[in-house]
Amino acid sequence: MRFAPRFVLPLLAAALLSSADAEPPRAAAATELRIATWNVENLYDATVNQPRCALTGEPEDAEWCAQSWRRWTEERYQTKLTHLAWAIDRMKPDVLVVQEVESRAVVQALADRIQSNHRWTFPYIAHRESRDPRGIDVAILSRHPIRRVDYKSKIGRRGLLVAEIEVDGTTVAVLANHWKSQVGDRETNIAARTAEAQDARAEIVRRLERDPDAVVVCCGDYNEDMDGPAITEGLMPANDRATALASARAPARDARPYNLVGDIPEKDRGSFFYARRKMWNTFDGIHVAPRMLLSPEEPGPAWRVGRPEETVTFHPEPMRWGKDGRPSSFRRVRSYEAGTDGDTVEDSNYYVEGYSDHFPVYTTLRRAPAAAPSAWALDGMLEAFSRAHSAKWRVWALPLADPAGAERGASGGDPASLARLRALLAADLARWSAGARPELLLDLDAAAPGGPDGATVLAPAAADPAAEKSAQAWINLFRQALAPDFAAEGFAAAGPLPEGLPPPSAAGAPSVLSLRLPFGRIRGAQAAPRQYREIGQRVARAILARW
Repeated sequence: MRFAPRFVLPLLAAALLSSADAEPPRAAAATELRIATWNVENLYDATVNQPRCALTGEPEDAEWCAQSWRRWTEERYQTKLTHLAWAIDRMKPDVLVVQEVESRAVVQALADRIQSNHRWTFPYIAHRESRDPRGIDVAILSRHPIRRVDYKSKIGRRGLLVAEIEVDGTTVAVLANHWKSQVGDRETNIAARTAEAQDARAEIVRRLERDPDAVVVCCGDYNEDMDGPAITEGLMPANDRATALASARAPARDARPYNLVGDIPEKDRGSFFYARRKMWNTFDGIHVAPRMLLSPEEPGPAWRVGRPEETVTFHPEPMRWGKDGRPSSFRRVRSYEAGTDGDTVEDSNYYVEGYSDHFPVYTTLRRAPAAAPSAWALDGMLEAFSRAHSAKWRVWALPLADPAGAERGASGGDPASLARLRALLAADLARWSAGARPELLLDLDAAAPGGPDGATVLAPAAADPAAEKSAQAWINLFRQALAPDFAAEGFAAAGPLPEGLPPPSAAGAPSVLSLRLPFGRIRGAQAAPRQYREIGQRVARAILARW
């Protein structure tokens, strides 16, 4: 191949980072993440071993033994674990939020049963003892590492359990809820649930204020329909996608989390059946931060909501009971019959060995494409060069990424990868310089979120007046090409180049520049991939027009 006398090297800068030690080992990065929530209904072992309740003076689990009216035995406990494990394996969630579990030991027993019976593993568990008088807790089981656990609790409440889960270099915050039941005074219960909803919302807002693109999933048994007063006033969600999306670019305090149960057809939404009123309820829900609804092509969170049909109330035939298909519970049913003396006699042999009085709900999140502003800009540059058919330039584009790490979705900068990058650059630059005269080494990079909302150019200190003159000519050319639509007011700045790029002397080119692209917003408005492509096209056309 004959090399033309001039060429440009547009370099797509992508940082490097070794991926986290996820469990179980996977051949490639996780591109899907299934999150499920399930009230497993009174999952107690058969041993009375909990502290005494401050209200009753009895052990919190006093009812859960063979001698109590519940007739709860070790055999029944083991049967229930087996039934729950079967259903969980059919869902195959990566993260499972459970309510109404007695202790961490019971949660571990459930995880062990799932693994022994079905080889589906949950190596990581988040659990805290609640202050609930019944001694029931919430817990989170995960196939990915749980890096941080917070528990926010007040007396008489089950508390808000928050786990930060690391999924191939990304952080997914899961908020586990189990709000006050419907038993008792209605207004008192609504007030309690509203306070719990406000606690959950405060946590969501706090995380979005810190990072607008945070991946936040708030789920659990809310003990209230999706349009109930506590949810509406406390959590302040959106039950339709359009409303949630409208708040995606608003300040965090105005964010409207979206309840994915809204994606489920109304006839299939019910997760709890109120037998007395013959009524289905949407007590169990999964709310997500509104920016997780953005199109995968738009800059935003690392994980996005999947298709509407990927949120499911899970109720295969074995888990349904009766003509109305209600959840098949696991409990002793107190039934009575008339005795010979006119009194009622309790029939103690009626036991239903199903699953739970709730159906689980799950959703599948999808990893956003790894494409970044720099990738879209490079697309635009290469498109413009390909259309020009110019013999003056040869274009060499090199992704600065460790292929194995990029395949896993990793980003960052580990020393070994940077060393390989420098060696690769040096070899290729030497090969190209032997047949052509380099004019410019141009790095494309994205500024950090919250940086300038227009493109800027970073230039290292020039080695001599001629190099400084060359760099300034390129800067002026790019400023003219990008102003006023895409260039920041302070367009040019001096400073060190991104790690891994060679200095001008080693590159063999008079000028080495880094074009820093705005992240997420351009000139005060939300950015779109087409705008980054337009930036690349304008830069390419400016280069072609220079000679």
